[in-house]
Amino acid sequence: MAFLKKGDFVILGSGEDQIQGRVVGLNWRRFRRKNPKPNQKPYKNVPYGVVECFLGAPRGTQFVIPGYKLRKIKKDSKDLLILRDEYVAEFDGPWVEKMIAESNEKRAKKAK
Repeated sequence: MAFLKKGDFVILGSGEDQIQGRVVGLNWRRFRRKNPKPNQKPYKNVPYGVVECFLGAPRGTQFVIPGYKLRKIKKDSKDLLILRDEYVAEFDGPWVEKMIAESNEKRAKKAK
């Protein structure tokens, strides 16, 4: 699993359908475990990154990617995070909109 942080460069897909963007915010989402072991917590927190597009989609488009599904590669001595084709980025849905709105609010407060 790659460690997701703000400012990371993210590439989705390959070839002509490639989308590129930067991570502008991080949020955590909580999932209930199906069968927790006796010493295990019943919930698992997983990181999600809010990405703002600059290539391959309308500029400024924001979407959410699961940080725990990213893979880190090195290219030209820089670390890149790749979301392989078998994983899907979330562009819409109520929880995605809520997560993006929370991220935008946090960034607006920090900018003041």
